[in-house]
Amino acid sequence: MLTCGLALATTVTAGTAAAGPRAASTPAELGISFNYDGHDKQCVSPGQQWAPSPDWTNSLLVDTDSRRGGCLLAFGVRDLASNLTGLALTYGWAVSPGGHSGQCGNQGVFPLPITSTHTFGSAIRADTDDRGGYCNLTFAMSGRTDVALDIRFWAEVEDGKQQCVNSLPQDEWHSVRPGAPITIGLNTDSRIGGCKLSLRLRQF
Repeated sequence: MLTCGLALATTVTAGTAAAGPRAASTPAELGISFNYDGHDKQCVSPGQQWAPSPDWTNSLLVDTDSRRGGCLLAFGVRDLASNLTGLALTYGWAVSPGGHSGQCGNQGVFPLPITSTHTFGSAIRADTDDRGGYCNLTFAMSGRTDVALDIRFWAEVEDGKQQCVNSLPQDEWHSVRPGAPITIGLNTDSRIGGCKLSLRLRQF
């Protein structure tokens, strides 16, 4: 199973000697909003978090099944110093071919907002269970060649890899680059364990 806004404005006072250098030295932050709308044990470590580049976010555990409700996920980037000018990120949410679409709430392709505030994009809903198919989460990037979005996606238990489509060992990751989107699949159900997810934004 797979391991989903808050707007907190940061004010910089114009004309102060420290305002420019402070903003310029501020790294971009990658944010995840992750909450449950039913049984809390299906969405472990709920809440909102922001990880400065190039740090990883804390891992989330998605373990939705036949219990009531599901997990809500949303993403955002805070770029106070405009380090990421020209970058565009999206995340897509879709049911697998032939799968039951009721498991994947709010399907579509959404901009992953890059703003000067702590702002999240549209929330998607994972409610996978024993119904057929699963949900695909696709991250894509364009506009910059010196940035990567890294995705660590692994099964909570060794026998649970089929629930975490395109998962890797815990110490490995996928990298989203321009023209190279990455799709991971959430297929959690009544089988033991769930899927863990951690992201980071990296400039080079």
